[in-house]
Amino acid sequence: VKENYDTIYLYDASGGKKACLIEEIEGENLVKLKGNPTLPHGPFKWRISLSPVIVIIDPFGPRVHGFKAKVNNRARKVVQLEDCPQSELEKVNRYFDTIYFPDDTRRRSPHEPRPLKTYRILNRDPAKGEIMLDACPELKKPSRWFIQAGVCTDMPSLYYRFDRVRGYDHFDGLLFIIKGGEVQGMYRWSSFTSQHYPPPNQLLSSIQGNREYEVYNRISGLSLCHQNYCFSVVEKGNRFLQQDFVRYARFYFFRRVTDDSHPRGWPPRGGGGKIGIRLHWSRSKTGELACRRNPRLARWKNSAGCLVSPLFELFRAKMIEIHQEDHKARTGSHDTDLDEIRILIKHVDSENDFRRNMRTSQHRTRLRWQQRTRRLAKQRATLWLIRPDERPLG
Repeated sequence: VKENYDTIYLYDASGGKKACLIEEIEGENLVKLKGNPTLPHGPFKWRISLSPVIVIIDPFGPRVHGFKAKVNNRARKVVQLEDCPQSELEKVNRYFDTIYFPDDTRRRSPHEPRPLKTYRILNRDPAKGEIMLDACPELKKPSRWFIQAGVCTDMPSLYYRFDRVRGYDHFDGLLFIIKGGEVQGMYRWSSFTSQHYPPPNQLLSSIQGNREYEVYNRISGLSLCHQNYCFSVVEKGNRFLQQDFVRYARFYFFRRVTDDSHPRGWPPRGGGGKIGIRLHWSRSKTGELACRRNPRLARWKNSAGCLVSPLFELFRAKMIEIHQEDHKARTGSHDTDLDEIRILIKHVDSENDFRRNMRTSQHRTRLRWQQRTRRLAKQRATLWLIRPDERPLG
């Protein structure tokens, strides 16, 4: 239960319902309600509406798949994908992407750091349709194959197209919003930074997977107006606004995974850990909303360590809708400021609205989206970042 965010519903014997905000947990089975409301005569039924849980599984499923994989050179661990288009194989990222063979019969050592029937792609030859793996599968006949591996053999479609700089950017993850034990929405997502930054740039590191984080409303500055009305991602237990960082990160795109963490204190800029991590919008193709001064900046996804998606505005609208349901039950009306932001489904509309309001009053814009009070955000959620094939250090 999250104090000052979760709602308790009380039901009297006649079927009446009252919703109250939980202000404080005062001990076992005892909560303090905000505003000292008049309660129905007890005993009465009750239900707590918890804040939503966001789950990102990255990778979730394949972006390309086929049915004709065969081992070409067992000694070199080379597999040929006879039905893989050359254009798709060119977009495979070496040392990072994985492939799944459902028909693989190879016995895996218990010490191998990989899911069953899943292999890391170390190299590829698009002209020949071949890939080199970190181990050789056992394929008795032309086999089905899936890139990336993930946890499922199906994936919601999303069109995107980026130029190759140092690697190809993808949206291989799937974000779920869970409220009341049910999935309220799911969206293609990416939990990794863009690959275009030159090494050893610290922006090439991404926050660590298989960890729990917390999410709050946040506005960006005018210099980052593509983020506009976004959400911040922080370590579990970090205070709203005061501790805007994540301690644990890694460089995942190289042959050897290295650490980029800062376990104690505030992470320094350019050093270990990550500052200012956000859930926000990203372009889906080269040239989309390009910067007039430097159009080359629009050749990759909008991530310098953030968790991004072209579908962010749909995700934000669903988060607002979930919040408004409890807000109306407690107060009798919606938060009108959030309703105005909810209808900004197109990114260009969201960005223009943000620019206009920030230039008029930055303080008013913060109150509109970000802050309920000085200490509290308007929304708070738990984020679980799940990576089925999280690469170990080394």
